Amino acid sequence: MKVDQGLPETPDRGIITIREEDGDMKIPMALIFANIYAKEREITLNVITARSKEAVSGDMDLYNLPDIKKSDILNSWDPVDMRSLLSSDLNIIENFSLLFAETGFNDMLDFFRFAESLKMEGRLIIILHNPSVFDKKQNFLVDSFSDGILHLTTSYEGSRARRNMKIIRLAGTFTYDRIVTYNINSDGFVVDIRERHG
Repeated sequence: MKVDQGLPETPDRGIITIREEDGDMKIPMALIFANIYAKEREITLNVITARSKEAVSGDMDLYNLPDIKKSDILNSWDPVDMRSLLSSDLNIIENFSLLFAETGFNDMLDFFRFAESLKMEGRLIIILHNPSVFDKKQNFLVDSFSDGILHLTTSYEGSRARRNMKIIRLAGTFTYDRIVTYNINSDGFVVDIRERHG
């Protein structure tokens, strides 16, 4: 999968973590990645969420994501039955931190071991993660198993929000040495080209 708005190539398989402590840009970011993924191949999409199917579809309409409309959207919210949930080509786990907040380290470790086996089958799992929910040991586990880590932040300058993405790790690419300033709107993911230097 390749994001063509100035970002490096993203792995076609594996575990990608989108983490954010303040704000809620993780969901549209994951859906935009799913839309790009669906442009290249016919896929099934599983959004593991506590939200309704209509709410997820509403996000797709809001951000103008036509390609994943063709995919299946499944809704579940049960960490115990996670093995049966990750059955699609692309699986997005919303609120991963809350889902596993009460299950403990060993349950998380079992999940990631299973997710590793799915990676070998060519599946992509996108985890939406708020690190402030977990302790240091749990966050280390998430980072250790992730093939890609995208860290989103939002700061405020007067009445304007400034959204940045730092690519901590992305399998198969060189280290990305700058912070990407972006916006998400009906055009999808839009890089602020005024921030580019050199």
